[in-house]
Amino acid sequence: MTNENIEKDTLETEAEKPEEKSKSGDNPSETEESQETLTHKELTEAEFKAMEAQKKAAQEKLEKAKRELEALKSKPAPAAAPGGVNSAMEAIRLGAALRDYTPEEVEFITRNASDESIDGIINASKDEWVQTAIQAKREKVEKEKSTPEPSSRQGSAVGTKPLSEMSLDEKAEWLAEQGFVRPFPKAKPL
Repeated sequence: MTNENIEKDTLETEAEKPEEKSKSGDNPSETEESQETLTHKELTEAEFKAMEAQKKAAQEKLEKAKRELEALKSKPAPAAAPGGVNSAMEAIRLGAALRDYTPEEVEFITRNASDESIDGIINASKDEWVQTAIQAKREKVEKEKSTPEPSSRQGSAVGTKPLSEMSLDEKAEWLAEQGFVRPFPKAKPL
């Protein structure tokens, strides 16, 4: 039998089963269900083709999942199990290789590693380009630490507000402090 014949037979038998149950007449709700159930003959050709397309899509999805499963099964398992003796030794090697670096430098090394494996990170820590970049960063930080900050600030005084926001008295006082004009005599109160 072909798939179409099997489906037609299945649809017909499923459609006939509720009718057989309803013939017994034991339950009134069963007779209502049998009236609502469609037989294959009542299905339109479009509905049948839609169900056929859904079935075909589901079969294709199943086949794709099977292929992916087989591909995953064929991949080799990792050499060392996590938490085993090998991973402990590798962790010690990694710690020894990265002990002279700051957390920021370790992050930089990890970003520049070829992969996230321990060997990839260790190889990246030994890479000439990575070493040069880390050394340049260290020298830059050291130079910034050794350069003293200026002892006096030039320009406007710290804590003064802009001239546009000052009153006339405040402007006169500020100009006198800066040495632009002589202090104005203050008016005596009356």
